[in-house]
Amino acid sequence: MRQRDHRLTWAEAKLREARCLALRYFRQPMRVERKADHSPVTIADRKIEEFLRRELGRAFPHETIVGEEFGTSSPGSASFWTVDPIDGTRAFSRSLPSWGILLGRVEHGQAVLGACDFPALETFLGVGPGTSAYERRGRTRTALRRAPKPPVLSKAVLFHGGSQWWL
Repeated sequence: MRQRDHRLTWAEAKLREARCLALRYFRQPMRVERKADHSPVTIADRKIEEFLRRELGRAFPHETIVGEEFGTSSPGSASFWTVDPIDGTRAFSRSLPSWGILLGRVEHGQAVLGACDFPALETFLGVGPGTSAYERRGRTRTALRRAPKPPVLSKAVLFHGGSQWWL
């Protein structure tokens, strides 16, 4: 059996802290700005990424961080952390609960750790070295089954941010 990776435990704890930060902004009036690619960004996106970058810097001081809002901390590394402070800013800004905070780890081109927190749903999903994928709701941790083979495209279900993004 592989040794359990402490980084996933760390990521879950930090995303739980980021959850509290995100919920301070959720369903509150706020300005939605547009980035150069016309995607939305809020102060919550920026504050959460700043928090996660600060915590990653403390725990893993020599590691590269690639974030959606503030880019790459030190280009050129084959291994790095990824931060998407609010995946689903459109939903977040419209008070819908279908957004999450994402933290990942890539080593030499392979995703090795994934941590997703869905604050409005009080749900965390995680997977990493030595740990099978799991969901945590409150104190209940449930192992997730391996994903089945994808169905044919004609049976696909899509969830997206609006028809304008298809153009």
